[in-house]
Amino acid sequence: MPFRLPPRRTIALSLATNLLIPLATGLAGCSLTSSSGKNCDGSEPRLKELAALTILDSRPPHTTVPKNYGSVTTDCNDGSGGDAWLSAYRVYSFPGSKADLFAYYRQVAAANHWTEQQDTNSMSVPPEVEGICFTKGGDGDAILLTVDFRTESLWPAPVDFGAGTGYKISAESAIDGAKTDCWK
Repeated sequence: MPFRLPPRRTIALSLATNLLIPLATGLAGCSLTSSSGKNCDGSEPRLKELAALTILDSRPPHTTVPKNYGSVTTDCNDGSGGDAWLSAYRVYSFPGSKADLFAYYRQVAAANHWTEQQDTNSMSVPPEVEGICFTKGGDGDAILLTVDFRTESLWPAPVDFGAGTGYKISAESAIDGAKTDCWK
């Protein structure tokens, strides 16, 4: 699996993971990553649960599905040194405004008992750049739901969104469902 940080992880964690840990392990000759972290082994049931969330199939009128993205994509990332991070996502193209897209998902999420989380960091970027995030569940079954426009990391190739704006809606969770925050 390619290394990807969960979408809401900080730049500092990314730098530590990608630069400092390999440097330190090369100098010290031992691994700094914990062997006690939970890896992707046995993640299939939780990934299926995330992929089955009906909100991933919900989309505003006139939204289209780009070629090669007709179904839910799942991923388990256990390369960051911590517990495995699970995601299930759909990719869409929306011909309307970002404000209309967010209004749609805010309504659908609220109707399905998701709670929107605001990024209160004074250095945060607007939702039109970073997206919006909702939470649901408690410790043991916590899930994040994100809607954002950062599609540049889609693999294996860039996506043709036609005349619309490309976006991704994803359900994400720690492998053990531990409660987590959207913006940390």
